[in-house]
Amino acid sequence: MRTLISLFPLAFVLLSAGCDAIQSGNCTAEAEPAIEVEVIDAATGEPAAEGATGVVTEGAYSDSLIVIGINADNQEFLLGGAYERTGTYDVRVEKEGYQTWTREGVRVRGDDCGPRTVRLTAQLEQD
Repeated sequence: MRTLISLFPLAFVLLSAGCDAIQSGNCTAEAEPAIEVEVIDAATGEPAAEGATGVVTEGAYSDSLIVIGINADNQEFLLGGAYERTGTYDVRVEKEGYQTWTREGVRVRGDDCGPRTVRLTAQLEQD
């Protein structure tokens, strides 16, 4: 019991240091997507995420991509998914009237603060 009591101050210091790192700006308290996909029309270069759907998968894990970015013209252009998760993913984006866009083996690495977001550009080509 004496050993547990003597370890408590050490655990408190370590936990407090972790909180200080988040508050000091080294890490954010917000959940970050592992994958971001900028979706554009390949012919025009215009944002094309509105109405697009997407998914990231890694083995049995699957997560839908959701809109996380809207530009100044109120156009949806950025999708994100696999929040706070490192791994190697396959990414698929679909939109009616366009060919399906895919990338396989997208590796997301992390550090003490979580995943380092990988940003991809899906240039959708019309059918």
